[in-house]
Amino acid sequence: MNKFLATLLLSSILFLQCKPDNAPKTNVLADLEANLAAEPSPANANNVVKEINKLIANEDSETAKAALIQKGLKVSKEHKLSAKTASFLTMAMRTKDVAIDKKESILELAGLMTANRRDKTANILYQAFADLYPDDTRSPAFAEKVKPMTGGDVHNYLMKTAESIFENPDEYGINRKSSSEYVNACEAYALAYDDDKAPEYLYKAAEIARSLRTFPKTLSLYDWIIDSYPSYEKTPTALFLKGFVIENELKNEDLARETYKQFLTKYPSHDLADDVQFLLDNLGKSNEEILELIEKNKEKNETAQ
Repeated sequence: MNKFLATLLLSSILFLQCKPDNAPKTNVLADLEANLAAEPSPANANNVVKEINKLIANEDSETAKAALIQKGLKVSKEHKLSAKTASFLTMAMRTKDVAIDKKESILELAGLMTANRRDKTANILYQAFADLYPDDTRSPAFAEKVKPMTGGDVHNYLMKTAESIFENPDEYGINRKSSSEYVNACEAYALAYDDDKAPEYLYKAAEIARSLRTFPKTLSLYDWIIDSYPSYEKTPTALFLKGFVIENELKNEDLARETYKQFLTKYPSHDLADDVQFLLDNLGKSNEEILELIEKNKEKNETAQ
């Protein structure tokens, strides 16, 4: 083998070894969008929005996340995916980086909720429109439409919705249908009114979602409180409970550890700080091991006294 050929072969081997690292990664979303463009169908549109939701969940950049939400909303609307449109519209309304007309979005979401038979949520939104935009010529009609249900008082309506959670309870002590309606209604209130009562309704909704064991919804509500209402008195508790759910329900020790550390960094003097530090120190231990440690500490403290 001559020197030139040997050099050429060596260069080829080195190129092939380096190629996987330098080769462009497949853009799954772009491929799915191409499929949708070639063959517009509900199935292909669903594949696109499913991938967009996956990307949103793993995206740290708020700007990039906002762009994905806008894209998901556009695709959902164009292909008449009403449930998906409602989901992306909800995300858009609670994301500060998404430019959106709040007034028209409230009406659009109310219509989507009605179409999806989420009447209590729709009633909250129509009542909010009438309350927030009394000078709009459409407001009297919407106020009249929901008055038989809400009585014109959205807080009283939410209170009655909350009471229905415990009517005809299941084996867990709650009515699942009424509970889901209450969670959705609280979200609708926070989206529309966004006042000082909004985080309290979100906190209540998160607790009900936790009782329903719908943990992605629970964590989403806690994140909403943490991100949007840092001055709310229960925001530290929401962060603590977020870590607790991640540790004990999702069994994700790494993410729980990150959440507990975030709590101690933000709220080092909070009443829950010692509890968070205890949980952080004992991540991965069984309940039996933790109980044994508690007993030992108790005995130690009694002896010291």
